[in-house]
Amino acid sequence: MLTSGNLVKTPGDRRWCHFDFGDLDELIAGETITGTPSVTATPTGLTIDSVAIISYSVGFWLGGGTLNSSYTLTCTISTSGGATLSRSTTVVVTQ
Repeated sequence: MLTSGNLVKTPGDRRWCHFDFGDLDELIAGETITGTPSVTATPTGLTIDSVAIISYSVGFWLGGGTLNSSYTLTCTISTSGGATLSRSTTVVVTQ
Protein backbone atom coordinates (compact mmCIF):
# COMPACT_ATOMS: atom_id res chain seq x y z
CA MET A 1 0.00 0.00 0.00
CA LEU A 2 1.23 3.49 -0.78
CA THR A 3 1.00 6.07 1.99
CA SER A 4 2.48 9.43 2.79
CA GLY A 5 5.95 7.83 3.09
CA ASN A 6 8.36 7.15 0.24
CA LEU A 7 8.37 4.06 -1.96
CA VAL A 8 11.96 3.11 -2.82
CA LYS A 9 12.63 1.01 -5.94
CA THR A 10 15.35 0.26 -8.49
CA PRO A 11 14.92 1.10 -12.19
CA GLY A 12 14.42 -2.62 -12.95
CA ASP A 13 11.75 -3.26 -10.31
CA ARG A 14 8.19 -3.93 -11.46
CA ARG A 15 5.93 -3.87 -8.42
CA TRP A 16 2.22 -4.26 -7.71
CA CYS A 17 1.11 -1.23 -5.70
CA HIS A 18 -2.14 0.22 -4.47
CA PHE A 19 -3.60 3.36 -2.98
CA ASP A 20 -6.17 2.68 -0.23
CA PHE A 21 -9.09 5.11 0.00
CA GLY A 22 -11.10 3.09 2.55
CA ASP A 23 -10.50 5.52 5.42
CA LEU A 24 -12.13 8.50 3.68
CA ASP A 25 -15.52 9.72 4.94
CA GLU A 26 -17.23 9.35 1.57
CA LEU A 27 -16.38 5.65 1.30
CA ILE A 28 -17.04 4.96 5.00
CA ALA A 29 -20.53 6.43 4.40
CA GLY A 30 -21.18 3.82 1.68
CA GLU A 31 -20.11 5.50 -1.55
CA THR A 32 -18.08 3.43 -4.03
CA ILE A 33 -15.23 4.19 -6.42
CA THR A 34 -16.63 4.65 -9.93
CA GLY A 35 -15.32 5.24 -13.44
CA THR A 36 -11.67 4.91 -14.38
CA PRO A 37 -9.17 6.01 -11.71
CA SER A 38 -6.16 8.04 -12.81
CA VAL A 39 -2.61 7.20 -11.66
CA THR A 40 0.06 9.63 -12.85
CA ALA A 41 3.74 10.33 -12.16
CA THR A 42 5.46 13.71 -12.19
CA PRO A 43 7.89 14.08 -13.84
CA THR A 44 7.29 11.40 -16.47
CA GLY A 45 9.49 8.32 -16.54
CA LEU A 46 7.67 5.69 -14.48
CA THR A 47 5.62 2.98 -16.19
CA ILE A 48 2.09 2.61 -14.78
CA ASP A 49 -0.25 -0.04 -16.15
CA SER A 50 -3.16 -2.37 -15.37
CA VAL A 51 -4.93 0.20 -13.17
CA ALA A 52 -7.88 -1.48 -11.44
CA ILE A 53 -10.44 -0.75 -8.73
CA ILE A 54 -10.19 -3.32 -5.94
CA SER A 55 -12.91 -2.62 -3.38
CA TYR A 56 -11.84 0.66 -1.71
CA SER A 57 -8.37 0.65 -3.32
CA VAL A 58 -6.82 1.34 -6.70
CA GLY A 59 -4.15 -1.19 -7.72
CA PHE A 60 -1.61 -0.96 -10.54
CA TRP A 61 1.77 -2.19 -11.76
CA LEU A 62 4.64 0.29 -11.32
CA GLY A 63 7.98 0.04 -13.13
CA GLY A 64 10.80 2.02 -14.68
CA GLY A 65 12.21 5.29 -13.50
CA THR A 66 15.61 6.93 -13.77
CA LEU A 67 18.32 6.12 -11.25
CA ASN A 68 18.69 8.76 -8.48
CA SER A 69 15.37 10.41 -9.37
CA SER A 70 12.24 11.17 -7.34
CA TYR A 71 8.68 11.17 -8.64
CA THR A 72 5.35 12.27 -7.24
CA LEU A 73 2.80 9.52 -7.82
CA THR A 74 -0.84 10.66 -7.65
CA CYS A 75 -4.05 8.62 -7.79
CA THR A 76 -7.37 10.38 -8.38
CA ILE A 77 -10.77 8.71 -8.08
CA SER A 78 -14.42 9.63 -8.47
CA THR A 79 -17.09 8.31 -6.11
CA SER A 80 -20.70 7.32 -6.64
CA GLY A 81 -21.72 10.43 -4.66
CA GLY A 82 -19.86 12.79 -7.02
CA ALA A 83 -16.70 13.44 -4.98
CA THR A 84 -13.25 13.62 -6.58
CA LEU A 85 -10.52 12.44 -4.22
CA SER A 86 -6.71 12.16 -4.57
CA ARG A 87 -3.80 10.53 -2.78
CA SER A 88 -0.10 11.13 -3.48
CA THR A 89 3.23 9.65 -2.46
CA THR A 90 6.87 9.95 -3.46
CA VAL A 91 8.72 7.27 -5.41
CA VAL A 92 12.52 7.30 -5.09
CA VAL A 93 14.57 5.33 -7.63
CA THR A 94 17.90 4.06 -6.25
CA GLN A 95 20.14 1.01 -6.60
